[in-house]
Amino acid sequence: MARLSTSAGAAAPVPDPTSVNLNRMLARLQQILITPHPETESRLRASSLEREKVGKNLDYANSLILRLEQDAQNIKIPAKRQDTQAELFRKREIILRLEERLQELNEV
Repeated sequence: MARLSTSAGAAAPVPDPTSVNLNRMLARLQQILITPHPETESRLRASSLEREKVGKNLDYANSLILRLEQDAQNIKIPAKRQDTQAELFRKREIILRLEERLQELNEV
C-alpha cells in the first residue's frame, strides 16, 4: 500500500497580519486616490468629510508601516532584514505619494 505524506515542514509561512492589512489598505487607497472612478473623485473633491476619512486611513497606514519597520529591526538574518526594509521603503514611498494626492485634493 502507498502512504500519503503528511509533512508539516512543507507548509508555507503564515503572512504577518499587519503586513496583510497594510497591503490591503494601500491597494484600497491607491484605488481611491490614484485611479478613482469619476464618481469617487467628484465626491472627494466636493466633500471635506470624505477627504478626512481618507486622511485617517492614511494615518492608520502610517501606523502600520511604523510597526512593521520596528519589527524589521528584530529580524536576525541580514539578507531577510534588508529585503524587508527595502519593501517597507517602497511602501513608505507609496504612502507619501498618496498623501501628496490627498493634499492636492484638499487644495482644490
